[in-house]
Amino acid sequence: MKKIKLIIVTLLGFSTLANSQNSYNGTVYEENSTTIIPYAIVKVQDKNIGVVSNEAGKFSLSNQGIDLNDTLIITCLGYKPRTFSVRDWKNDFSIYMESDPIHLSEATITAQRAKEIKIGITNGGTKTLFIPLFTKKEYAKDVSIR
Repeated sequence: MKKIKLIIVTLLGFSTLANSQNSYNGTVYEENSTTIIPYAIVKVQDKNIGVVSNEAGKFSLSNQGIDLNDTLIITCLGYKPRTFSVRDWKNDFSIYMESDPIHLSEATITAQRAKEIKIGITNGGTKTLFIPLFTKKEYAKDVSIR
């Protein structure tokens, strides 16, 4: 009976050890700062495997389907992508991302005055009767952006 208990405890210990190595954990920060970057995308290159970091910048990516030769890519809007080899990954890794601001051209939006269209019921016969029920505003479809 003692041998069975010892075997069970040993197997549970190995399964716990194996589970601790079954994920890639980390936190995403802004470079030269301790400011966290929430909602960064962590994915495996050329595979449909990935996660999004939480509000605290933390993520945990299961290693199911990930080989030691794979590459992890961390991206976030407004930051340069970072790549890491799975082989070099250390658990609870801190990732520092360099800012890459997006510069947009100036946009000018103009619109025309709304057109008023009357909608109603017509009655057939020798005389056509038009009874307006309500008025609908139709906004100009010609919106230009320069």
